[in-house]
Amino acid sequence: MIYEKQYIESKKLFMALSIELKNAFSSLIHFDSEVSMELKKVGIYRHLKKLIPCFDILLVVSKSDSVQSLITLQRMIVDNYAIFFLLTSHSSKEEQILRYYLYLLDAVVSRTKIIDQFSKGITSELPKNEYVNANSANILDIESAKNLKEKIRENQRSIILADEIIEKTNWKFKDPSLSNQNKNRYKWSELYSISKIPNHHAKMIQNYNSSFVHGLGISMMVGHNENDIFPFRISAMDFCSVLMSLIIKILTVEFEKEISKVKFNDKTLVFINNNWNNWK
Repeated sequence: MIYEKQYIESKKLFMALSIELKNAFSSLIHFDSEVSMELKKVGIYRHLKKLIPCFDILLVVSKSDSVQSLITLQRMIVDNYAIFFLLTSHSSKEEQILRYYLYLLDAVVSRTKIIDQFSKGITSELPKNEYVNANSANILDIESAKNLKEKIRENQRSIILADEIIEKTNWKFKDPSLSNQNKNRYKWSELYSISKIPNHHAKMIQNYNSSFVHGLGISMMVGHNENDIFPFRISAMDFCSVLMSLIIKILTVEFEKEISKVKFNDKTLVFINNNWNNWK
């Protein structure tokens, strides 16, 4: 197979970065004992905790013939990475903390709406325990939303968010002072570019990868022999190797004290810094 050697090299790099990332992340395990996500570090830790296993799953999926599964998983990983970057590395620390609380606010407000909309559509009577659980979650979310709005107000110093940003839970805002939210929200392709993903890659993810996520016609235009599938495997692994290197870089800044004793391979450090400063 013409791509086999390249695939082996890509897999080696992927696995090396995966080991380095898990090694760094293991120094943060004490955050597991934290219940509240009020502290931004705890929330970022939890965000990464659900993301990191996805790289392992991508490696497993890359061995299958399902290009659609591979690209869909890659797109999900990229979206999560872009959020991680936005909340930790874009703009000022004050803006990052405000976005973080808006991100949490969006979560609790959205869950309340989703449960409410779903409940209204049910024609049969819910079992008592399910009703009680849903009602309890709703009460907690309403209280959490109130507390998060207060946290946002407390953390506004040099940046004053427009009221509409808070009411719309717009953690993707472009301009913190803009009232009209119709065009004050980063698109995913813009978030990719913000998070150091080169523009041509960002457009490819937004346009091509999305076609596989949504099952559009272009997702059927892939051959089924090994030489057709291998380039997708190699591309996904190489791309995710770079993402893992960028995550490591961010961790060394966001969790500087916690990760200060972690020793990285010299070649890994070169790879990380090259990607951070000059990913093409």
